[in-house]
Amino acid sequence: MAGDSLRLLVDGLADAVVGGRYDARAFAKMLNWRHKVMARYLEVSEDTVRAGTVAARHQPKLEELAGVVLLLLRAFYGIQASEVPDLSGGSSGEISKARQAVVRRARELAAVWLNTPQPDLDGQRPTELILSGGIAIVRELVADLDDEED
Repeated sequence: MAGDSLRLLVDGLADAVVGGRYDARAFAKMLNWRHKVMARYLEVSEDTVRAGTVAARHQPKLEELAGVVLLLLRAFYGIQASEVPDLSGGSSGEISKARQAVVRRARELAAVWLNTPQPDLDGQRPTELILSGGIAIVRELVADLDDEED
């Protein structure tokens, strides 16, 4: 079941993948970020994000962000990192509609968490910390949350 859930999650991330690379515009949509927020993260113009970009130079930052999202889902929903297949593949065809809804909701809640002030970050929103270069701090917090769940 965990593998099925993960495959569905990956399908959700795969919505942000074009030709084997993350698309900044689609990724922003998945995270419920405005184009200007993703542009700030990638240090590009808003027009670049709006047009959709899969440029190789943006992939490391987008991959790092995907890693935080996957870690969040593991911490909150029990998806194991060792089960992660290629993020550009997978199919949710054999997963029940009920399970699809649960995983879709989990992705939505992860996006909400990123945009909610967190007491463990002195009331900062994880997104703001990420945008100011603190993605490692957010990743560490989520990893600590994951450790608490174990």
